[in-house]
Amino acid sequence: MPPSFDVVAIKFNHNTGSTSSDGINLYDSLNNQNITAPEWKYYLGDNWNKKFGYIKDTVPIIQAQFFCETDEQNFDTLEIEADWNDGEHFWVVTDTTVVFADSLTSFINFHASTVPTSVGKRTIGWTWRITKVDGESQSPPKVLGYTDHDYYTVLANPQSPMSTPWTEVLDYACDWASGENMSSMIVDKITLNSYYTGFKNYNSQISHCDTASTGQVSLNLTNLLSGTNADCKDMAAVVQVFSNAIGVSGVYMKRISGSFNTQSIDPIGTTNPDGWFNLQWNYHQVGWYSSSVYDSCLRLDQDSPRVPRGEDIDDEYKDDLYSSGTWNVNTGTAYISTLN
Repeated sequence: MPPSFDVVAIKFNHNTGSTSSDGINLYDSLNNQNITAPEWKYYLGDNWNKKFGYIKDTVPIIQAQFFCETDEQNFDTLEIEADWNDGEHFWVVTDTTVVFADSLTSFINFHASTVPTSVGKRTIGWTWRITKVDGESQSPPKVLGYTDHDYYTVLANPQSPMSTPWTEVLDYACDWASGENMSSMIVDKITLNSYYTGFKNYNSQISHCDTASTGQVSLNLTNLLSGTNADCKDMAAVVQVFSNAIGVSGVYMKRISGSFNTQSIDPIGTTNPDGWFNLQWNYHQVGWYSSSVYDSCLRLDQDSPRVPRGEDIDDEYKDDLYSSGTWNVNTGTAYISTLN
């Protein structure tokens, strides 16, 4: 085949109104723009490689475009496939007939094998090969190019206010909840790993979240992501919003009004050499899912430390957090509805 033959563009989210065999809509929060197809392109100086995402278990249809100089087209049709060459998930693109009407083809539909069955942030490497020329099998198939891609798999359709997930959020959330395929375990892992990965340092004087204890609340997510500090409201919002981004609904925030004195606790990212100390709080806010506490802001019980997940707010959680003062669990919940 002529050396100028190549794959020049690939679309993953080519139908932004559907996810049945298509990618999810994404927002590149570092560059302040929606990610649009083609996510991969290498043609006439327009070169880029953008992230994309799918709902787990999707059997996708991708679209690819090819180039060949017209005076070198000594064939009518080609059959092309993409074979897996790298990445932790075996993902291939099946043979498809490609017809050239000009030097540049239209975008051709290719059926791919199933994406991973769990949440994650992954890479894939493909070897694009010509398997047939005018119906005649090529042995071995002729390699026409290589492409590498970074992509996400999420549990279900992303939920408001992350219905179009931010890539920075997915970078964290899909890593923290990697390998999970149940809502409860995703909330659990986001709570646990946002604490243990040193995501932020606790600072009660710096908050990026509205002070309202119930109803709709806004979060300055841009500043939270770019900064180093967070308070309890911020970390409760992280449990909600990061779970929403990968398709979990029903996650809220719950306020405990005080003031009260804590037992010895270990706040997130503390620089205290011992890590454990007592605080006096006017209130404390936690992630709330399935009527249980998910508190990524701290560890409890110095003798057997734990990040509270799935706990009764008035039982073991209170026993290990509360020392004295007023403990008043608000009847309502708050919900991050607006991001900036």
